[in-house]
Amino acid sequence: MGFLGRADYLLDDKKRVPMPPKYRVSFDAPAILTTGEDPCVSVYTQDGFDAAGAEVTARTNNDEDGRRIRRKFFGNAEPVAKDAQGRLLVPQRLIDYAGLGRDVVVVGMDDHFEIWDRDKLAAFEG
Repeated sequence: MGFLGRADYLLDDKKRVPMPPKYRVSFDAPAILTTGEDPCVSVYTQDGFDAAGAEVTARTNNDEDGRRIRRKFFGNAEPVAKDAQGRLLVPQRLIDYAGLGRDVVVVGMDDHFEIWDRDKLAAFEG
C-alpha cells in the first residue's frame, strides 16, 4: 500500500518534520527529499526515488528544458535518515523552495509523500 492521507504537523526550531507513524516503517533506509513539481518538498523511499528518477530521465530530452527538470529533481535531492522519533531534518534550501513556515501538512501521494506549508496548500487547493 502506498502513502495515503494527510496530517498536520509543526516544523520545529531545528527544521524537523515528523512523519506519520504509518509511514515510518517504509524508511529503514534514509528518505530522499527533493523539490516537488509544486511548491512543496517531495519525500521518497530509495526505491520510489529510483522509479521517479527513471521517469524523469525517460521524459526529458537532452535539451535545455530537460536539463532544467533533471537538475531540479536530482540536484536538489538529499538523503535524510529519520531520527528516533520519526522526524526528518529538512534542508534549508528545500524549506526555502517550498516556503515552509511553522505549520505544515504531510500529504500522501501513493508512491511518495509531500510536505507543504499549510497556508500554501490551502491556497493551492482553492
